[in-house]
Amino acid sequence: MKSRLILIPCMLVLSLLLLAAARLGFVPRGTPLDVVAPEAAFVREWSRSLRAAESAENASQRVRQNKEGGQVLVCADGSWVSVVMEHACCTGAGFDATLYVTSSGEAYLDTTTRYCGAFDLADSLHVLPRTDSASLISSLASSGKRLIRL
Repeated sequence: MKSRLILIPCMLVLSLLLLAAARLGFVPRGTPLDVVAPEAAFVREWSRSLRAAESAENASQRVRQNKEGGQVLVCADGSWVSVVMEHACCTGAGFDATLYVTSSGEAYLDTTTRYCGAFDLADSLHVLPRTDSASLISSLASSGKRLIRL
């Protein structure tokens, strides 16, 4: 009986330590604890916000709220792709991530590319063809970006 009373607080402490480790990024990706990682919060917040944008102008207003900046690329057909980023070197976020959200609501995540500042991001994005959002995303993937469709 006494051992069970000790076991419960120990399990609680271990659970809290595991959650803290996940939050700090010390747990490998692909586990159920991903939901508490800072990357997951970034993706949840921005994909929800940018999917709700009703126009390219509205998406631009939302993107300007990101402390790291971003871009809204308007395509020839009227569609757009919103891009926000986070990177470890300037903000101390502890992770690098670039999130692409199309006007149709598709979201793609790139955790391998580090854009160190809004100018670096803009320079690499403005050379892409912009006939429509699908071709823009396709050209990103063919340029070597590892995009994960969300």
